[in-house]
Order: sequence, then structure tokens, then C-alpha cells
Amino acid sequence: MDIRVVVYPLLVLAGGCCYGILSTIVKLAYAQGYTFADVVISQYFSGWMFLGVFLLILTILRRKKAVPPSQPRTPLLRRAAVLLITGAVTCSVCLFYYLSLETTLASVAVVLLFQFTWIGIILESIAERRLPSRTSVTAAVILLAGTLLAGGVLGTEITLTVIGVCAGLLCAFCYAVFIFLSGRIEPRMHPVHRSFWIVTCALFVLLCVLSPEFFTNGTVISGIWIYGAALGLFGACLPVLLYAVGTPKISTGAATILSSSELPVAIITSVIVLHEAVSWVQWLGVLCIFAGIAYPHLPALRSADNP
Repeated sequence: MDIRVVVYPLLVLAGGCCYGILSTIVKLAYAQGYTFADVVISQYFSGWMFLGVFLLILTILRRKKAVPPSQPRTPLLRRAAVLLITGAVTCSVCLFYYLSLETTLASVAVVLLFQFTWIGIILESIAERRLPSRTSVTAAVILLAGTLLAGGVLGTEITLTVIGVCAGLLCAFCYAVFIFLSGRIEPRMHPVHRSFWIVTCALFVLLCVLSPEFFTNGTVISGIWIYGAALGLFGACLPVLLYAVGTPKISTGAATILSSSELPVAIITSVIVLHEAVSWVQWLGVLCIFAGIAYPHLPALRSADNP
């Protein structure tokens, strides 16, 4: 059995799980009185510092082994532009998601976010100029059904706003684009280098858009670093790095399906840490999502076990 058949999908699955932890940490930070801008900027600033440490360690190891760093052949200006766009798309996911949360129910915002599953499949079809496979479409349908159940929107009165719906759909689109770009941008660049520059660009955009005075208004030393460190590790460091390693080795459709692990992990974490009540319908939705994630990979695993 080729271990790569399992490893790369697992890395992307782990990246989605990392994102699932964020909602619980954000709720804890909000309970301490921190604002949306404080939380998001501290997340990317901490993630930038973590990746900077990884980059420093990588550089030292390369020098000890006398291994020259892998340099992309792409012109510097084009590289910078692509990484800046990817960074902007990355931070836009947070911006649009929290804007959606401000004007709609959390359950609705989650359902809107999870439209990235079919958007990612469409992006892959457009890029490769072919129709999506029946397996991907079936998995997307199972995932969307599971999202409706797990999100708790069935049987409840829902009030929708134009801003909330548009922000949620834009968040889903940006998330799908981020996964799409993660598998295609600068494939010759080392994943640590690539992740570091993506998060650097994302942090720059956030500081310009949200709070340029973040480092001078006392927020950094107020105690938010405790939450920022956790958010940075699980929201801006590990998932970006895991996607940088895993997504180039699998299809965009498979990557978006595997990233759906975010919602089940978010529900499980909220139950364990926040002691939130979850109905049996939501647990059924979690099982559906796991089934949708596993479904496209069953044939590959069977063929790998029986060459």
C-alpha cells in the first residue's frame, strides 16, 4: 500500500480539524471582552510568529546540512503578487465569516460557510475543464445534508439578512479559493516558506483594514496573547502549513471534502470545553459529514490494499 494515498489526505483532514477548534477559542476570547479585530489580528500575528520560528529552524538545519534552499523559478514580482492575493483570500475567510455571524444566527452562518464544498468542486471543474466526478457530487450532497442537520437549522425559525447571506457566501467562496490556491501556488517553494509569506501578507492586509494601531493601543499586553497563541497555532499556522503540504498532492474537490472535518470538530469541542447542548439530530449530522468525507476515499483505499 502506498502510504502517500493516506498521508496527504490526512494532512488536509487535520487542517480542517484545526479550523474546527477556533470557534470555541473565539467564544472564550469574546467572553473576556475582546473585540473581533483584536481576536483576528492576534490570531494571524501569533501564527506569523510560529511560522517564523519554523522558518528559522528550517534555515539553521539547511545550513548545517549544507543544502541550498529550493528557489522557485517564478519571477519575484509575480511570486509576491500571488502570495499577497492568497494571503488576502485567507484573511477574508475570517472577515466575512464574522460579519455573517454579526447579522445571522451562528447555525445559518455555518451552513452558508459550508457551501465551499460544492464551490471547490466547481472551481476544480473550471480549472481542469471537465465535469465533476459522480463521487465528488455524491459526497458534496451528503456533506450538505449533514451540515443542515449538524447546524441545527431544521425546525427553527430563521431570519435572514442580505448582508449576512452575502457575507456567508463570500466566506464560502474565499475558503474554496484558498484551498484551490493552496494546491497550486508556488509548488517549488518549501511549504514552510510558502506558509510564512502567505500569513505575512494576510497579517499586513488585516492591519491595514481593521486596526493599524493594534501594537500601540495596549491590546498585545492585555492578556489576549493567551487566546492569540492558541488561535495562531490552530488557525493561521498549522492549517496553512498542512494545506501547503497536502493539497498539491490531491485534487481540489478532495481537499474541500476533507476540509469539512471543521464542523464536526467544532461541535465536539464546544461540547467538551463549553458544555453546550447538542441534539441527537446534530449528532446525526456529524455522522453524515464523516460519511461524506470518507465516501470518496473508500475505492482508493480498497485498490491500495489490493494491488
